[in-house]
Order: sequence, then C-alpha cells, then structure tokens
Amino acid sequence: MNYFCFSFFNFILLPVSFPFINQPMEIITSHSPNKNSGREFILWKAYELFLQKGYHSTTMADLGEASGLLKGSMYHYFTSKEDLMKQVLEKAHLTFKEQVFSIAFHTERPPKESLQVMLEKMEQYFFQGAGGCLMGNIGLETAATPTSFTIVIHSFFEEWIEVFTHLFKSTYEENQARQLAKQSLADMQGALMLSCIFRDKTYFTNCCSKILTLIT
Repeated sequence: MNYFCFSFFNFILLPVSFPFINQPMEIITSHSPNKNSGREFILWKAYELFLQKGYHSTTMADLGEASGLLKGSMYHYFTSKEDLMKQVLEKAHLTFKEQVFSIAFHTERPPKESLQVMLEKMEQYFFQGAGGCLMGNIGLETAATPTSFTIVIHSFFEEWIEVFTHLFKSTYEENQARQLAKQSLADMQGALMLSCIFRDKTYFTNCCSKILTLIT
C-alpha cells in the first residue's frame, strides 16, 4: 500500500526554521555526538543536511564537509550515499520508536493520556531545527524510484499506524480503529506541511487536538 498519496512536503528549495522551540530534541541520538564519535557524528550531521537539502541535492562531498571529513573518508563508513541515507533513516526510526511510539504502550497511563503525551513529543521532534518529517520528505522525493531505504520509510509509517490503532482500539473496534489511525496519520502530515509553508504551528497543534478527541 502506498502511504505517500497524501501531501508530504520537503525542504529542497526552502528550509524552514522554527525559533520558538527553546529546547530541541535529538531525533538521531539522545545527545549531540562529538566529531570523535565517528559514524554516530556523521549520521547526526547527515540527518540535519538531508532534512535541509533533501536526498538528491545532497552530495557525499556536502556530507563530508558537514562532518569535517574529506569525501573519500566518508566511504570508510558508508558504501554510498544511499547506504548512508538508509542508516540515517534506520537510526531515526529506532529513536522515534524508543522515545515516541513506546509511549502508547505505557500501561500506567490511560490511552487518551498516552496519546496526548505522544502527540506533544511529536510536536517537539517535528518543529526542531529546520522542521519537518525526514521520512515524509525523503519518501516523497524518492517515491518514483524505489531505493534500498524505501522499505525503512514504509516500515516507519506502518508502525505509526499500528501505534495509533492500538490506542484507538480503547474506543473503537479494530477495523474502525485502523481506518482512523490511517486518516490521523494523513491529517498530521498534511497539517505539518501547512505549518511549514505558512510558518504557523497552529495547523499542526489544531490537528493534534482534533485527533485527541477521537479517544473518550
């Protein structure tokens, strides 16, 4: 199933900054790695650059410069730009799974409260730095030509749907919960796009408030 039918956005032409976020969270690592940490540092810098410039407009030379390495040195860590992109997305998915998706399964909270905490955490992630959803950006940019990292992007959004379905099942039967989960994901990505286009976060926060009403 193609989850990219709704309007994802990218920052290939116009990076957007959100200075109202005072304490940004690291989506790649729990802390900003230093240059001596090698692969982790490259992944962190590559995440930032891919979010700002997109996949096709970013070269290995750009990535090397951002990481303080010569282009040739990059190949000691990654076989190609596609390999690096895949590892960035895998790292981002793992971090999102641990820090955001896992909230849905905290049994000490009622489902509605878990959803609220998770949506707030997503807001922090998506509006740090250049802003936006790297998975959506790269998924849209490369949708016409499948790559080795296409499955990583699909897996991320499929897990997002599963997490929302899990929470919505507290109020709805499974089929309806799944449909609401898919629609909620599409609504959030569209709202995220409009928030970045108009530099107005209320599109996203209003969408999250509406989703929160789905659970009683």
